[in-house]
Amino acid sequence: MKKIYLSVLFTCFCFAGCKSISFNELMIEQHPNKVLLPALDIQVSRENMKGIYSSSLRKTHREDFSGAYTKTTSNQRDNRIIDSVNIITKEIEENIINPYGEKRGKIQVKFTNATISYCKYCRYLSLFSFGFYSLLSGPYNRVDFTVELQVDILNKKNELLKRYFSVKQGQEIQALFRGYSLEDAKRKVALTVVKNAMQDIRLQISKDAVSLKKQLLFTPKKIKNKK
Repeated sequence: MKKIYLSVLFTCFCFAGCKSISFNELMIEQHPNKVLLPALDIQVSRENMKGIYSSSLRKTHREDFSGAYTKTTSNQRDNRIIDSVNIITKEIEENIINPYGEKRGKIQVKFTNATISYCKYCRYLSLFSFGFYSLLSGPYNRVDFTVELQVDILNKKNELLKRYFSVKQGQEIQALFRGYSLEDAKRKVALTVVKNAMQDIRLQISKDAVSLKKQLLFTPKKIKNKK
């Protein structure tokens, strides 16, 4: 009985992620604003992302900016940082600005706050049912991710024209057949949340697009000195 129990658990651990992230999930929907801002220098801060995503840091159940991390020897690249930067950049280039022409300022994006947590109670059902709950596609783990995104728009003089915030949250499960592996579940929920946050930011910017465009294109007239 013990061997059967261990075999079932081994199967659940090894094959808990039957789904994988598709190429389409790495892309964004093209819904450009009616009024696009002029070309801007896109600056995405990776530092705050590393505080959440870094694969060289690990904590058992919860990760946030104030948490204490345990260092490991893993130097594996974390795709969530790359995914987030790509999603943010594509959303700006394809839906918010006209990427061509002279850059009339900057658009800066960063995580101001974020948390990742795990549902440790999900696995108890699998353990108490000797693994059969997981074999029936019951979730073995759940990843909850919340992020607060800040977007600043500045003119060529580095003067702040407008600041936007968006808070979004999501969850993804680790499960057989209908779920992901733990690493893919963390990657998938990050993709979804960052996409939703940037879509919200895009809609906020669209309301101010006319005013912002005028301010970004404004060029003060030079006063000629009379001789």
